[in-house]
Amino acid sequence: MKNQDIAVSSESEKSFFADISRILNEGRHKVHTAVNFTMVETYWNIGKEFSEANLKNFRQFYLT
Repeated sequence: MKNQDIAVSSESEKSFFADISRILNEGRHKVHTAVNFTMVETYWNIGKEFSEANLKNFRQFYLT
């Protein structure tokens, strides 16, 4: 159901739904930020551990 499909009868209800929407959007943003950070950290650690030759082997496996 989209926001415009909800019948809102008062300003307090509009405020309530706006607050809920803001909270959900902030939560989604925090999740995206955390996931992005974790992905970068993971790839950085992989790069730190694997030799260039081993990374090329992974790439060749992917291409195959």
